[in-house]
Amino acid sequence: MMNQSLRNSGSASAIAVALGAALFGAPSATAATRVQDSPAYRVVDLGSLTAGGRSEAYAVNESGHAAGQSDDHAALWRDGRVIDLGVLPGGLFSVATDLNDRDEVVGFSMTPGGTHAFLWKDGRMRDLGTLPGGGDSYAEGINNVGDVVGNSTVPGGNARHAFRWHAGRMIDLDPAGQASFARDITDDGWIVGHRYLPEDPMNGRATAWRHDVPVTLVPDAPSYPAAANERHRVALNDSGGHASIWRRGVLVPLASPPGEFAQVHAINNLDQVAGFIDAEAVVWRRGGPVSLPRLPGGGSAAAYGINDRGQLVGASATSPDGSNLHAVLWTR
Repeated sequence: MMNQSLRNSGSASAIAVALGAALFGAPSATAATRVQDSPAYRVVDLGSLTAGGRSEAYAVNESGHAAGQSDDHAALWRDGRVIDLGVLPGGLFSVATDLNDRDEVVGFSMTPGGTHAFLWKDGRMRDLGTLPGGGDSYAEGINNVGDVVGNSTVPGGNARHAFRWHAGRMIDLDPAGQASFARDITDDGWIVGHRYLPEDPMNGRATAWRHDVPVTLVPDAPSYPAAANERHRVALNDSGGHASIWRRGVLVPLASPPGEFAQVHAINNLDQVAGFIDAEAVVWRRGGPVSLPRLPGGGSAAAYGINDRGQLVGASATSPDGSNLHAVLWTR
């Protein structure tokens, strides 16, 4: 869904797992003293599937329900409960990456045959398979129609292609291209992600697919969309720790302190953006970053999802070294 996404530049969905170690293992930065502080936000610990367990929330819908991972299983936080979404048959591990307003959840789960994208609906986890000949697939986003986007391996090396899944069929969005990744889909079917073009195979270019046809949004610089909203505004990252909003062909930079690493993950229909600067969870409102509070004792936090009510979800450490993560909700 357009306003929730957990993504990093240029990697597959496994970032859902890897980012926690990379971000929360870092020392606490000075971003909190250089980014606007807001006492208006409060942080709520969403809990985990087991007492004292690790958890992270990656997406939030308009009801305030969140999806993510707890104790190596995909999880849904709803009405004060943590629901274990399970794993695909034979699997030991799963991650939920997005959900829509009907509480339909997508993500990926390890199986004996590889890692496969899933759709959790009506209490059941469905294997979405892969593109023909592929071994692995990762679901990244879902809209309110139930269309799913992500990426899948294809025959011939380690190449990945963006896909759209609709009505039981997985469609290759870049059959003639090189590597491509779909990150998010709006309710009208506009898909954003990035592709690696022949003229610059080492750097991704922000791409939108309309009716499954790709159009390059930022042709002249590395750019990696994280999410889009229903107004077709795109939150994206570059390869150097800077974030922007793409609006009708124009890149609008999101402010961050000089020399500090900024990354965005989600955008709502008010153009409010969730992300982090160094080890500080922030929300960009009117282009300026606002610091979000951490859980007591924690040295780092990150915001991954935001809805149109301004609620955000993410993760906050409860120890100074970032070794113990808890899923959190920020509200005003």
